[in-house]
Amino acid sequence: MPLKSKQAKGERGVAGQVDNIALSRDLVDAVQSGVYIVQSRKFVYVNPFFAKLTGYSCEELIGTLSSKLVLPQDRPAVRKKAIRNLKSRLGSKPFEYRFIKKNSEIIWVMERVSSIEYMGQQAALGNCVDITERKRAEEALRENEEKYHNLFDNAMEAIFVAQAGKIVFLNPQMTKMTGYSSEEIMEKPFIDFVHPDDREMVFTENRRWLKQGTISSSYDFRGIKKNGDFTWAQFRAVLITWEGQPATLNFLEDITERKLAERELKQSSER
Repeated sequence: MPLKSKQAKGERGVAGQVDNIALSRDLVDAVQSGVYIVQSRKFVYVNPFFAKLTGYSCEELIGTLSSKLVLPQDRPAVRKKAIRNLKSRLGSKPFEYRFIKKNSEIIWVMERVSSIEYMGQQAALGNCVDITERKRAEEALRENEEKYHNLFDNAMEAIFVAQAGKIVFLNPQMTKMTGYSSEEIMEKPFIDFVHPDDREMVFTENRRWLKQGTISSSYDFRGIKKNGDFTWAQFRAVLITWEGQPATLNFLEDITERKLAERELKQSSER
């Protein structure tokens, strides 16, 4: 019903109230999110966007159980969260669940419900949006992270992230190469694991890399293990951003056997 610009003096209050109700209904019908009202567990009102989201018509939804649209596995959790929101005095909190459309397609929605009075009776006002694309993106990201973690954890090289001179992340091979536990390595300066005679060379190389702003070569150095033995490692790194700050992703390949073989070959040649 359109708003009236001029009204009779005696009818102004009632007509204004009717106009406000009509305007509110028009606004709800126009919003780009699903809005519905449930009483006695059944839909008594749905806006066109909610009907479009479900694949049903508004007429098909009115009078049906709201739980019909919730994936059976998610129904207990949804009911528990909805009841908690309806009873809360601190405002409703959104929750996510899987939703069954008319064509049996399953989508993810984020919903918020609150308690209202509708036609003189207690009811639940719901608002939901389709978050399927976001969920798919999160799942794809999670799968990629798992793949990279598997590659990282099973790599033959020791790999670690250094930031501000300290190790902030490492893979299991790093503990095997050094003999230290991950707890003993974390937050320690990388230079602590370098043989004292090679530390100046490592400092020089790292300073050169930072000055150039790029890492393009590798070098060999001796590392100190926890038991006092030393091991030869080939070191290379790439510049990265870690939690919003500059860092280096570092790779250590144990080349001790190769170095020993080279020394034996040299001694044999000399003999």
